[in-house]
Amino acid sequence: MAISDDTINQVKDRTNIIEIIGEYVNLKASGKNYKGLCPFHSEKTPSFMVSPDKGIFHCFGCGAGGNVFTFLMKFKGISFPDAVKLLGGRAGIQIRNSYSEKGIQSKLETIYNINKETTEIYEKNLFSENGKKALEYLKKRNFDPGIRKSFHIGYANDSWDSLLTLLRSRGYGIDLIEESGLIVKKKKGTGFYDRFRNRIIFPIQDNIDRVIGFGGRTFDNNDPDIPKYINSNENLLYHKGKYLYGFNNAADSIRQADSAFIVEGYIDVIRMHKEGIKNTVAPLGTALTEDQISLIMRYTRKIYLAFDSDDAGEKAMLRSISLMHRQGLDPSVICLPSGKDPGDFFDEYITDDFDLFVDEAVSGIDYIVNVHIDSKKEYNANEKITILQELVEYFNNMNDDILKIDFLKKISSALEINENILRQELIKLTRRATTSSFHHEDIKKKDTGVSTELYLLLLILSNPDLLPIAAGRLDDSYFHGKWTRKLWNAVNRASENTHWDSGTVFDYLDDGEFIEYLSGKLIEDRLNINPESQIIDVVSSLKEKRIRERIAVINMRLMKAELENNDNLTNELIVEKQVFSNELEKMKILRGSKSRL
Repeated sequence: MAISDDTINQVKDRTNIIEIIGEYVNLKASGKNYKGLCPFHSEKTPSFMVSPDKGIFHCFGCGAGGNVFTFLMKFKGISFPDAVKLLGGRAGIQIRNSYSEKGIQSKLETIYNINKETTEIYEKNLFSENGKKALEYLKKRNFDPGIRKSFHIGYANDSWDSLLTLLRSRGYGIDLIEESGLIVKKKKGTGFYDRFRNRIIFPIQDNIDRVIGFGGRTFDNNDPDIPKYINSNENLLYHKGKYLYGFNNAADSIRQADSAFIVEGYIDVIRMHKEGIKNTVAPLGTALTEDQISLIMRYTRKIYLAFDSDDAGEKAMLRSISLMHRQGLDPSVICLPSGKDPGDFFDEYITDDFDLFVDEAVSGIDYIVNVHIDSKKEYNANEKITILQELVEYFNNMNDDILKIDFLKKISSALEINENILRQELIKLTRRATTSSFHHEDIKKKDTGVSTELYLLLLILSNPDLLPIAAGRLDDSYFHGKWTRKLWNAVNRASENTHWDSGTVFDYLDDGEFIEYLSGKLIEDRLNINPESQIIDVVSSLKEKRIRERIAVINMRLMKAELENNDNLTNELIVEKQVFSNELEKMKILRGSKSRL
């Protein structure tokens, strides 16, 4: 889509950059400019500057910068045309598009319209005779008309193609309806069917209120083979790891309250909003992602996690805490009564009760420590070591020294370990965990096959000009070791360079300890003693090993065929075995003569 320069300039002229950015960042005058904490990275000292005279912003901490359009694009995760439209609407300027009907923007606009009309269809269905049971279910969950309207909750008819038929009747092509994710191609035969059938529908909106996808929940089916929730598939508009459910409804409340609650599902979000806790959002059917956390952190750094109190909720909690620690933030964890989630908490409790649980929320660090360490138990040395091995990953993920200090202090107290000793032990474990996934034992197995593979590769690294002897006769299927297969692939990539050597190969490896191991082995003198003869020998050995493996398989099949009196198959296998036996004899002769294969 193209927007004329005149229109863009008009929008910019009528937009106050301080006013717009000031809605998301607490700006304070600093001479001619304004200063605040950058919303795009974690900082404690303001380095984010806005110049109203020049109409720009810049962060001297992370380097983010641009004009008012750039800010909204980055902050809200929207495109340039969307940013212009958003500001144009505020300024009372009508934005006219000039794009080809066949262009990508036209396709996107059409899918947005399909989603919008589908939302209206689903909402209407909810009040039809077909949606009667769904509406009764929502009423039982205390979803009043106001909250249903606010989240555009609807119902998908118990029909295979009612939505498809209706959208086609409105002039939408099958290709774009399919791209919207609302229909699914039949596995057998031709045609499509509706993705959502006999489900309560929760439209998913982006950060500027457009419907980008849908979630559907069963309400009268206890069949364990039917998933309770299904969601739109990833498509041009819908990227589940990028958006948060309810964020468009919650953004203003998050900013005003300077806090956010993250819950697990659609029902939880809606019930929290109904109870007046409107600064609540949820991930879209998957674990929380770094993109989602970054989005919330642009609005607030005070985040509460209120997940289900079951085992799955605990695991999700630990993952989410660790992700936030990676971004330099320690969330607060609300521990609801056992068996309760935010969606049904308010069936028995009131908002004041929830506030009490919020007041008693523990830090993310405390939650991790409490999960892994029983404060009522005395641990022996071995048990303490095991616990530290479990905790080191959390320590590694902390991208803030203050978080690490607090973490060490809590573990030190819980396990009664001197803090300095604890730090040293965790650092040791950190090095082991992060330096490499390579272990010498990986290539020192009793099966000499892997060590033979490695020796061939070391010979090639020492004598690159001899690679053709192996390259024309072996492929990656001859390398059974994890690390030898990686090295073989790296050698082949490096050899595409005219003048390559071991150092070139190392450029294609990403494990420091493995490279160090190879460097040590390459110093050995034996690699340079008659290298051509050695390579012929080792290649022969690998090929012989492959032939013997095939003969072993044939022998097993032959035994079975003979037991079953299958004469035809028996004869075929005898011939096949003789061919490989002949090959094996040739390999022995060639190796004995040290001739090239």
